[in-house]
Amino acid sequence: MRPFEKDGLRITPITTPTPFPVGDVLIYLVQFNGASWMVDAGTDGDASWAAACVGMAEAGVRPEDLQLILLTHGHVDHVGLVGRMTDASGAEVRAHESVLRVHANQEAENEASRAFSSRIMAECGVPDDQAGPALEACETYRPMA
Repeated sequence: MRPFEKDGLRITPITTPTPFPVGDVLIYLVQFNGASWMVDAGTDGDASWAAACVGMAEAGVRPEDLQLILLTHGHVDHVGLVGRMTDASGAEVRAHESVLRVHANQEAENEASRAFSSRIMAECGVPDDQAGPALEACETYRPMA
């Protein structure tokens, strides 16, 4: 994908892979007045990290150059690389308070999410032999956040 450029603003979409059926997702490098920001951070993993670094390098930016990471929401394919990016850059992370709360209290939020998912599947009549594997699949992907 080509960058969008106007009046000194440059927004570069960077494709990063995921292990999910949805396929690749985009993160965005925003450059303006010498500042470099990242919007969303892809899924955690070596392939996603490599793709993000290549995309940034093609735009003339290194992870160390990031000053801010803006998270649009807390899904695993949007927050996964935040740790690696901030370790490399020291960038400030901004997100809605609900995203920050979830990640600050990860185990409690995970337990609440499991309980909600179990309850809603039972109320909707999802058979136990299907609900169990669905919950297990969620647990498989949780570490990528």
